[in-house]
Amino acid sequence: PVVDAFHCNSVDVDPANGNLLVSSREMDSIFYIEKQSGAILWKMGGSAYTKDNAAYVAVPQSFHRQHDARLQPGWSADCNRGTGQISLFDDESDLPGTARGVVYDVVVGGGDGGTASCEGGAADAGIGGRATVAWQYAGAASSRGLGSFRISTDGSRVIGWGYGPPNLVFTEVDIHGKRLLDFEFTDGYSSYRVIKVPLRALDLNAMRNTAGLP
Repeated sequence: PVVDAFHCNSVDVDPANGNLLVSSREMDSIFYIEKQSGAILWKMGGSAYTKDNAAYVAVPQSFHRQHDARLQPGWSADCNRGTGQISLFDDESDLPGTARGVVYDVVVGGGDGGTASCEGGAADAGIGGRATVAWQYAGAASSRGLGSFRISTDGSRVIGWGYGPPNLVFTEVDIHGKRLLDFEFTDGYSSYRVIKVPLRALDLNAMRNTAGLP
């Protein structure tokens, strides 16, 4: 038997300071870690227990067995102890809920009352933090695992459903949640992660040669 206590399935880097946002599926939590020291600065979701005197960010509309946690543009570690948006894919594995791509508004710490150009929260250092849903798109069923959620520069959002509805690989929607595209595999295969890239990033000749096509 193997005990998978953490199952870290994504790492994102804060471009401002090099710190890491790590998703731990088995703990239903994501962690913001100081890269140089390895110390946990705050934890979002899961149980309220933390180490390193880390702040705990409560999530009233919680996620379960999540994947692909990402800091969104505008995130600032300098406002409060962290302020901005975080996206992730919420698998809802083994629960009656449905999988979803979700964006949270996150304020770590009690906020500053709107001073120092920071948004959100009343000035209260005794509050660990709070994450509230800013946007979400729910699927038709939960996902047993895998999955992803990415927001493109053009504003579209691509949700990879992992082990979700049979054959359905990903859905692309606009910022209003209007469905733009569903993509399926007809052989029952699933995809771990879906990332939208511009056509110029693909070498069509190499793809044709690899596939054995003329």
